[in-house]
Amino acid sequence: MDKPLFKLKVYEGPLDLLLDMIKNSKVDIFDIDIFEISEQFFLYIKTMKEMNMDLTADFLVMASQLLLIKSRMLLPRAEPEEEDPRRDLTWALLEYERCKENAAALAELKNRAGETFSKPPENLVFPKKYRETMPQSSIVNAYARVLLKNARRTPPRPDDFSEILKREIYSVADKITEISKRLKMAVKLDFITLFSRVRTRSEIVATFLAVLELVSDKKIKVTDAGNMNYEIEAIDGPA
Repeated sequence: MDKPLFKLKVYEGPLDLLLDMIKNSKVDIFDIDIFEISEQFFLYIKTMKEMNMDLTADFLVMASQLLLIKSRMLLPRAEPEEEDPRRDLTWALLEYERCKENAAALAELKNRAGETFSKPPENLVFPKKYRETMPQSSIVNAYARVLLKNARRTPPRPDDFSEILKREIYSVADKITEISKRLKMAVKLDFITLFSRVRTRSEIVATFLAVLELVSDKKIKVTDAGNMNYEIEAIDGPA
């Protein structure tokens, strides 16, 4: 890594200083040379002391964190997959960089807002009488368009729902009763036979939910009979 190129200035905080060092050194933020960065950071703190600049607690805390990371980097890793000691510092720098970019974008928007001018509203005077003349055909066409638009908003007729209303409704409770009656007549039932006389999708759903309800209530059990075939049997006698 090259010699530090940062200018001696007042940074907003230690992350601001570290980010400036990394950018000037042209290194990947995900592969920080913690030893070189630490040396530059301590050199900046030393220069601040020599120039009687305010040394805030944030810089001292960061200095201690850099020393901790540096010491952990010197220790051999117990596992190859062990967490990189620089990870938390890297994510903190990335988060700070994103916030800094957003702040710069907001400042730019604020500056542009000062260049915007608005025109005050004018007091418009409308004539009290309509003085234009229109042909009779235009009025008739406008009236026809209004009628057509209102016709489209007409609510549906009861006959439109006849196909839906006449469909038979199947409840889960009815299907539970039906399955229980069938189990009283037979010790076991093939699962597929429950759907042999089913006609509609709603009846299929009600039958399947009835089976799940009976299994949940521990009134029946479903066993694998092999060859992708399942059997339903009542628990402790008929369901």
